[in-house]
Amino acid sequence: MTDNKIYSYLYKRITSIIMVSLFLGVLIITPPAYPQDTTPPQIMDVRDFPDPVEVGAQINIDCTVIDNIAVASVSILIFSPIDPPTNYSMTKIPDTAHGYYFSQQLNEPGSYAYTIWARDPTGNTNHSIEYYFTVEDLVPPEVDLIYPNGGEIVNGTVTIQWTATDDFDPNLDGSITIRYSFDGGEVYQTLASLLNNTGFYNWDTTANLDADAYKIRVTATDDNENTGQDSSESVFTVDNTPPDTALTVTGTLGENEWYINNVTVTLTATDGTSGIKSTKYRIDNGSWINYNGSFPLTMDGNHTLEFYSIDNGGLIEPTNVENVKVDVTPPIVTFHKPRDRYLYIFDREIIRFVLKTVVIGKLTIEASINEIGSGVERVNFEVDGETIILDTEEPFEYEYDEPALLRHRHTLGIGARDFAGHEGNITEQSIWILNI
Repeated sequence: MTDNKIYSYLYKRITSIIMVSLFLGVLIITPPAYPQDTTPPQIMDVRDFPDPVEVGAQINIDCTVIDNIAVASVSILIFSPIDPPTNYSMTKIPDTAHGYYFSQQLNEPGSYAYTIWARDPTGNTNHSIEYYFTVEDLVPPEVDLIYPNGGEIVNGTVTIQWTATDDFDPNLDGSITIRYSFDGGEVYQTLASLLNNTGFYNWDTTANLDADAYKIRVTATDDNENTGQDSSESVFTVDNTPPDTALTVTGTLGENEWYINNVTVTLTATDGTSGIKSTKYRIDNGSWINYNGSFPLTMDGNHTLEFYSIDNGGLIEPTNVENVKVDVTPPIVTFHKPRDRYLYIFDREIIRFVLKTVVIGKLTIEASINEIGSGVERVNFEVDGETIILDTEEPFEYEYDEPALLRHRHTLGIGARDFAGHEGNITEQSIWILNI
């Protein structure tokens, strides 16, 4: 029976009742009776969209419901992943004969099920099969790399720090991966994975190459496989190699590695990664001095130079020790014995003699050598210009016991040579000697 036929039938029945009631003088209004109806509404063309739907977005469900008489109500029963089943009314779609729709924002990710129910005026009901849609968390975790974030110079064990949060995966444990790059972010290699979201990881950088183009990337993955990450904003430096400092001495080299004039010392520090921050040195266990350029070394002696450098990463070079031997002064020779204008009898000093030095008997000639550099290699004793003996061990002396007559003057001479190769001037003294 069509809708038009139903309406015509009802109209005739109501009109006849009113006419009879007026004839009898009594107005009886009787509610219309539907013809016997056992046919439930039919539900069809069910659809939901979008599927999957993002958390926080609207799910839209519509359908077509028809009935042989009329549709009294349409509802939808939704089963969520965590909440009890909830029943909602569906709304008639305007300007359609049989369309109904439902729309709602959903904030919990997971798999949802729903069934649509329809009822006609006589109480006949029907429901659809069970349908399904998915609400997905499509928002990745928020990751913030705190350190190292660029510009740092690091060495040894470095604590990588980060924060990672997610709306639906509160701890993100087991999802943290840390990667590093030493080429400015072109290629990343895994440093550690499956880490808990503790916010820190101790990285032993000594196992890595020194380089000045490192970056760190921290990645977090939530339960819905959404991945968030953050990387160092700019490059940082890993430097585990201390600097190296070389010493250069400029001067004239004599014998036995002794410099025989004033020398200039130059320290050259190099560091292949972070660069040199400072260089320090000291001489002969003195105070440490900041190196600002070449410096002279003028005092005679075997000098001990200690020096080291510090790079911009704070690495301190082990102290270097070098010896620099300087001897610019020849040995200075004087007569210790005999003294000028004294009388000596049998090798004993008797009295000062005003006119000249007089010796009776033998005489031990003793030399006094002033040499503060390389030391005395040998002393040569001369008589009248002829070398009599070369002495290489202290005390430097020679026993003169040659026959001589007092009327003859003799010239004694003493010279010395040091280990640097300096020849000192010959020191001479005249004596009158009687030795029979």
